[in-house]
Amino acid sequence: MISVIVPIYNVAPYLKQCLDSLLHQSYRDWQGILVNDGSTDDSLAIAEQYVQADNRFTLYSQPNSGLSAARNTGLKYATGEYVAFIDSDDYIAPDYLATLIAHADGAELVQSGLCRVDNEGKILRRIYPRPAYRLTTAWSRLYRRTLFTEQQLSFAVGQYYEDVLFSTDMWLSHPRIRAIDYCGYYYRLNNTSITANKHDTTFVFEYLRRKQKEIKSLRDWWIICSTRIRLRAHFILNR
Repeated sequence: MISVIVPIYNVAPYLKQCLDSLLHQSYRDWQGILVNDGSTDDSLAIAEQYVQADNRFTLYSQPNSGLSAARNTGLKYATGEYVAFIDSDDYIAPDYLATLIAHADGAELVQSGLCRVDNEGKILRRIYPRPAYRLTTAWSRLYRRTLFTEQQLSFAVGQYYEDVLFSTDMWLSHPRIRAIDYCGYYYRLNNTSITANKHDTTFVFEYLRRKQKEIKSLRDWWIICSTRIRLRAHFILNR
């Protein structure tokens, strides 16, 4: 079974498309963990409708604590052998879970690509995992759940660019990886997302520099160095 964690905060215009895309999966053995992070719009009411309609969904509500805290809450309730994350303003192709789990044998992490789309669903860009560790999003992956428990991985609460921090720790744990040339995750670019807005990047670069000083192997040094280069390029191009 795959535990699919969906953090929810004020995404009423997008949430139905996200949850419908999970309902329409060709792979049926999933657990949908919806974490309402103190939404003030109709998101909670929408989530409740899906819970009532399909018992594979469960819903947990908490005071607004941020994306990382919502994901960590979801991990607490995950019971599947595998875990996947979907941000609630994104959506997935009907064969997304089936494709990822078909490549999971012997791997702790299956890394796929992603499609950047606009609000009309037009694909703006396809991004493939070459090399896999350069992708720093928590989604577009399938994780073996023991990777979180054995490596004590979680998301840093109260920080922007939490996916970068998490991914860095995760790659440095050296999981058994399978990267696939498949783009079934649709990442929506919208003006209210964290990545669409400007935030202080000092913390994330200080974190990476500190990690780089601590490591001893050339392989780990290159993982962090390439992450820093990629982030610099991203912030320069998106000024």
